[in-house]
Amino acid sequence: LVRNTINKQAAVSPLSTLQDDVALDKESFHELLGQIDSGLRALPATAQVAGQQGKYLAGLLSKNNVTGNPATTKIDASQKPFEYFHKGSAAYVGSDNAVFDVPVIGPLTGWYAGLVWKSFETYSQISFRNRCLVFTDWLRTKLFGRDISRV
Repeated sequence: LVRNTINKQAAVSPLSTLQDDVALDKESFHELLGQIDSGLRALPATAQVAGQQGKYLAGLLSKNNVTGNPATTKIDASQKPFEYFHKGSAAYVGSDNAVFDVPVIGPLTGWYAGLVWKSFETYSQISFRNRCLVFTDWLRTKLFGRDISRV
């Protein structure tokens, strides 16, 4: 699948339209770089992207006969290429505040965003035990502060 995608991209690359001995002026070179840049689709290096790619790859490997040899590997023709879906970004900025960038809603900031962030972070824990530990840790920090040596 990757090799086929690379070969298809190479066939339509702006560089493939150039002759070996062509000389470009500055404007033509700038235009060529613009065409190349418009074809690039780099994804952000985030856990959100990695998680989606991991799920895609797991499905690809489980549904197809991948042998490690391109000559014998059979990929289903209906297999769609990977598509990234941006669910938004979040950052905790301290003092119970956070910043969210949600595609449908827009930016969300402040104390309310901090509460949403803490709720999401608590809910995202793997086990119920971890959820309870994270919640009680945040509650203890809110009641007694970070320094619990005096408690």
